[in-house]
Amino acid sequence: MSQNTNLVFLDCGPAIFLFNSILDSNQITSLDVSQNTALTYLNCNINRLTSLDVSQNTALTYLNCNNNELISLDVRNGNNIILQTLMQPITIL
Repeated sequence: MSQNTNLVFLDCGPAIFLFNSILDSNQITSLDVSQNTALTYLNCNINRLTSLDVSQNTALTYLNCNNNELISLDVRNGNNIILQTLMQPITIL
């Protein structure tokens, strides 16, 4: 779903077999991946997200959320091995 400039909201629902998600270069303001517990790779850079919660994504090992409008990022799942540098100041929980 990369580079779909009309995409504003995405709820992946209980897609339990979703492992990789590439959602870069969109206009997404809200992203709910809380039910995607098998997710290992999430690239949601270049969007309009103000908050992102990946605390339920215990399999997540890669997260790229650069170039958003993030104010808060919850990565309390205890398993993030690779975390891209964020380009703006945020509160990390």
